[in-house]
Amino acid sequence: MKFNFLNSVLIVFGLTFALASCDKDEDNNPDLPYDDVFGTWEWISTSLESGEKIIADSVEYTQSLEITQAEVYTWTLSDSTVTDSVVFTSDFEIFQDTINSEDDAEYFFDFDVNTAEDQSFYIKSQDTLYLEDQCDNCDSHIFVRN
Repeated sequence: MKFNFLNSVLIVFGLTFALASCDKDEDNNPDLPYDDVFGTWEWISTSLESGEKIIADSVEYTQSLEITQAEVYTWTLSDSTVTDSVVFTSDFEIFQDTINSEDDAEYFFDFDVNTAEDQSFYIKSQDTLYLEDQCDNCDSHIFVRN
């Protein structure tokens, strides 16, 4: 009799535990601090090493950037003669500067394409992306979420 009762209690406990585990179908991985970078971005401006600033409204072309969770980075240019010409595309990995970062973590795109400089990035207010090419005499760019 005690064996049947104990067996029933164990079965109920096991089913309760199994059902509680099934209720948590959501992703068990927490959002990474850079998850907001994924998506489509529209170009706002580029600051050149010379100090010159190119603003999107002052030129006759547009640029966009698509960054996917499948780790594909695609920079596209469109103007009156060319629609959606890919300027640059590459697979990438994101890594964090753990040596120099303090309160504000700095993240980098490490591109698979050797002809491109890696870029550091940060996001303000989830809708403005700041990119800086990681080389001497390089440019920095600002994009907004599309």
